[in-house]
Amino acid sequence: MQLDVDNRDAQFALAGVVPNCGNLIQKDRALLLLAGGQPPFAPLEEAIGQLFGDSGRLREAAGHFRQASLLDPYDAKSRFKLAWALWSLGDLAEADRLYDEAHRLWPRHRGFWQHRYKFLVATGQFEAARALVQQQGSRPTIAASQPAPPYSVLDRIILALQSQNSEAMTAAAAELLAAQASFGPPSVAALLCALGQADAAFSLLEQRYYGGDGTPLPSPFSRRYTGLLFSAWADPLRRHPGFPALTRRLGLDSYWKASGTQPDYRL
Repeated sequence: MQLDVDNRDAQFALAGVVPNCGNLIQKDRALLLLAGGQPPFAPLEEAIGQLFGDSGRLREAAGHFRQASLLDPYDAKSRFKLAWALWSLGDLAEADRLYDEAHRLWPRHRGFWQHRYKFLVATGQFEAARALVQQQGSRPTIAASQPAPPYSVLDRIILALQSQNSEAMTAAAAELLAAQASFGPPSVAALLCALGQADAAFSLLEQRYYGGDGTPLPSPFSRRYTGLLFSAWADPLRRHPGFPALTRRLGLDSYWKASGTQPDYRL
């Protein structure tokens, strides 16, 4: 920036240092200013999509993720974010096509694998979900030093949901919570919602955003993505009595007011 104050890549990198959570209006202004009147480029389109996704503006987010994936068709991240946005908007056929295509292109990509599993489970495609879990050759790549995730837990979740037996679902949720370090809070929260454990999912995400109960306090630069609150699977969270207070605390209400926008679920 000292050598070239108009360097767009440097401006974008500087804007990207600041996480969305807690800084939405600042990021909104910075990213849209960079986009104005300039040829689009994939990282900026994806960043704008993430900003809109994190604020519940999924229709707009999908457009930017689509543009990013067209500009860079081999970028897995923008592709699975587009699939996520379309799923959240109810376009299940297109989301399914993208997840299937991505699984062929990046069969061992951890993010895509988990997204596809959640999608199959949430949309009742239980046999396809079981096949995904049981295909050992296409499970996500992990570091040699990491223990293998307990995939049997994911299989039992499917069986519990197929049966709709309350005791089996409660037992599967307990197993999932015990193994949460292997799957990450977003995936665990999504599956807890599917298993009818919205309170546990809400508590888990509160800890992710603000620490507590053994979870360290996030740093100011933590990427505490809030878009998952507007996912298709998160409807039980949006009905949770603590949800309005959470959106206020996360700065979402202030952003919606300052930007003159509303999340899609309120429209």
